[in-house]
Amino acid sequence: MRLNEEEAEIVRYTFRRATADQARAAECVYQKLFEIAPSARDLFVTDPERLGMKVMSTLGAVTAQLQNWDMLAPTVEDMARRHLAYGVRPEHYAAFGQALQEAMAEILDEAYDGPTQRAWERAYALISDYMIDAAYGSEAPAEV
Repeated sequence: MRLNEEEAEIVRYTFRRATADQARAAECVYQKLFEIAPSARDLFVTDPERLGMKVMSTLGAVTAQLQNWDMLAPTVEDMARRHLAYGVRPEHYAAFGQALQEAMAEILDEAYDGPTQRAWERAYALISDYMIDAAYGSEAPAEV
C-alpha cells in the first residue's frame, strides 16, 4: 500500500500545521497515549519532554519523505529495530496510532476532516505495518 500524492501532501501539510508548537503536539500525543495504554508509560525511561520533541522531529522527517519510499524504508527499518530494543510490542503501535490520530483531531480541530483522517490512517498504517514487519517478521501476532 502506498499513499497517493494528494494523501501524502495532506499528511505533510497537516503535520506541519499541527506541530507549529512541537512541544504542545508532543504533549498532546503522549497524554492521549497514556490514557489509551497506561502501561506504555513504563517504556519511557528518559525525559518525556525531550523524547516527545525527538518523536515530533522524526515524524516530521518521515512525513516529508512519504512519497520516496526507497529513501524512507531504511529509516523506518532502523526505527523498528530501535523500538524493539526499547521494549515496544506490536500492540503499542495501534495505541500510538490512535493517540496520534486523536491528537491531530484535537489540534487541527475542523481542519481534521474526512480526507485528512483517511490520509493519516493510511500513512500510519503504512509506516506501522512496515515497522512491525521489520521488527518481528513472522513473529508478529496475526491480529496486528
